Amino acid sequence: MIRRCAFTLFELLLAIALLTALVFTLLPASLRVMTSSAKAAERADRLSQIAILADVIDRSMLTLVAVDADGGPGFELSETSLKLVTCGVAVHADDLADADDLQTIEISHSGDRLRIKAGTGSWYTMLEQVERVEFSVFDGESWNDAGVMPNAVSVSVWFGTSIEPDDELPKLIKDEDRRDPDWRRVFAAFDPGLASEDVVAGR
Repeated sequence: MIRRCAFTLFELLLAIALLTALVFTLLPASLRVMTSSAKAAERADRLSQIAILADVIDRSMLTLVAVDADGGPGFELSETSLKLVTCGVAVHADDLADADDLQTIEISHSGDRLRIKAGTGSWYTMLEQVERVEFSVFDGESWNDAGVMPNAVSVSVWFGTSIEPDDELPKLIKDEDRRDPDWRRVFAAFDPGLASEDVVAGR
C-alpha cells in the first residue's frame, strides 16, 4: 500500500484560498482598529492642549491689569487675536519695592493653527486644524467684540471638518457655518469689588 505523504495540488490551492479570504476579512477590521487608535490618541492630545490653554487664560484673567509696562492697554482684542497683560506677585520681601512683574500673553489664530506667546518668547502652536476662533468680551452689560477691560472673555474654537466646500452644496455650507463651536469657555476677570448680586445673576 502506498501512503500519501504530501498535499495534493487541490488541497494546496484550497489552503491558499482560505488564507486569502481570512486576510481580506481581518484586514479591514485591523485597519479600523488602527484608525480608531490614532484618532483616540489625537483626541487625547487635543484635549490636553485645550486644558493647558484654558489654564493659561484662566490664570491670566485672574491677574489682568489695565495698563502694560509701556503705558499701553493691558487688554487688546481683535477678530483673530487676544492680548492679556498679567501682574505677578513678589516672592521675597526684598522684591516688594520693585515694580510688579508684568507679562504679556498673546493668543493668535493664524492659518489653521492657534498659537500662544508669553512675553518676548517664541510663538508656540497650541492647537492645529483650527477652522475658526471667536473672541467675545462681556463688559458688564452685553457681549461684544470691543477691546475694553472685560468682566469676562469668551473663547470659542471650531476645528476643521473633512467636508470640503462645494458649489453644489450651499445648504450644507450654511449649516456648517451655523454649527456650535467644538470648544467654548468663558473666563471671568477677578474683580474684588463685584457685587454679590451680580455674581448670583451671572454678571
